[in-house]
Amino acid sequence: MHMMRDAPAAPAPLQEASFFQRARERARKRVLLTFKRALRPFAMRHLRQRNMRSTESVLSARGPVVSLTTHGARLQRVFYTVESIARGKLKPSRLVLWIDHALLDAGLPASLQRLVARGLEVRGTQDLGPHTKYFPQIMSEPVPSRPLVTADDDVIYPDYWLQMLVDGWRQHPSAITCFRAYRFGLRPDGQLSPYARWSGCESVLPSPLHFLTGVAGVLYPVDMQLALRSAADAFKTRCPRADDIWLNVVALRAGVPVRQITPVRRSFYEVPGTRAHGLALGNVCGGENDRQITATYTPADLARLLEVIAG
Repeated sequence: MHMMRDAPAAPAPLQEASFFQRARERARKRVLLTFKRALRPFAMRHLRQRNMRSTESVLSARGPVVSLTTHGARLQRVFYTVESIARGKLKPSRLVLWIDHALLDAGLPASLQRLVARGLEVRGTQDLGPHTKYFPQIMSEPVPSRPLVTADDDVIYPDYWLQMLVDGWRQHPSAITCFRAYRFGLRPDGQLSPYARWSGCESVLPSPLHFLTGVAGVLYPVDMQLALRSAADAFKTRCPRADDIWLNVVALRAGVPVRQITPVRRSFYEVPGTRAHGLALGNVCGGENDRQITATYTPADLARLLEVIAG
């Protein structure tokens, strides 16, 4: 049996975060934001030097599978994200970067060629927008045996990132584990309120009422991977530009809860110059999330959320 399947069959009961734990996390977040601009250049310089000089493998047999995607001009800068994952306290057993076939055929930059020599897999696929981050990996493994972790291509992940996700999964192996989530906002009439009004998650307990967001990284257990494989590519007609919406609705229908592993949502350094044209501008600020949520969540889905609220 693969090592990553050896999670406890009956996880120990989790306790909700206390007021003091939440306060400590908020203080930590404020400190990091204060020093963010000063520290980020040093982090990026370290990752550039690592990319130029290191011959160390990016892989470890102990880790989960990590999958991500990139596109266009970001191909030149995605090595920052990959190197940040590769220098972690826990490394992935596979690290797969999925890119459009045409981009792959055009040739990889030297930064990625060096990473390929150290174990990175760069694979061509159909461009599915943000769904490219997970979908081709899901479909490439009919019988997954390890958790799947997704990463965004515009984030510099801290060295504890992957280890903390795996540790969180071991505490509750049936749940999706993440660093950032919202709580579904439901109106008295049972309809969802606008996405921009949803409150941030401040719970460390797993719940169907938590809505994961992928930017800080998410771990999907095997059961969720099988559910995604079964759901296939129905997202194309529902939420083609919002992978978080599809991942959450599939989790709800499959009975897989979402757990944020810290009492306050965490944010990590972003790679400079990558957020100006990101999906968040249209999905959140432009209201695209609300349109895609309406197209994706059925009355049965909303009824399920109401059942959970009613207890």
